[in-house]
Amino acid sequence: MYDLMGTAKGTHGLTLYYHTKRVMECAALSQSRELAKEGVIVNVIGGGSPAATSMTNVIACSDLPVFLRCIYLCFACFTHRDDGGSSAKMCAKPCVWGAMASAEELGNGKYYLDGKVSSTKLPATQLMVVNQQKVMALVNNLIKE
Repeated sequence: MYDLMGTAKGTHGLTLYYHTKRVMECAALSQSRELAKEGVIVNVIGGGSPAATSMTNVIACSDLPVFLRCIYLCFACFTHRDDGGSSAKMCAKPCVWGAMASAEELGNGKYYLDGKVSSTKLPATQLMVVNQQKVMALVNNLIKE
């Protein structure tokens, strides 16, 4: 992964949020391998589908990467609307299921997102062990400091 401490200078919140999620996924996968030896289950569980929430309501055109600003109005139509909580409910579904699931149902080193209660494949960059090792090296260095 190109820059584990964040993206380029001047990064806006949305890009930083996305990047942070990817780094956390790498860390979780790395930890799942290590902690499985001790019988500890580690998975990535969270809402992945975009939802119209209080966070997305405040996204401004300047928060988007430059190449996406031309579609801001289309983006805003989706994210700045009140859907009565239905998209947030869909995003919360994997978290609720994960909190209630048994160890056998969860497995280890899995990825549950996008309103699903079945594992999904992570993008290739997060599955690469070398990227997971880079993330954990950064975490270990931060702990030492």
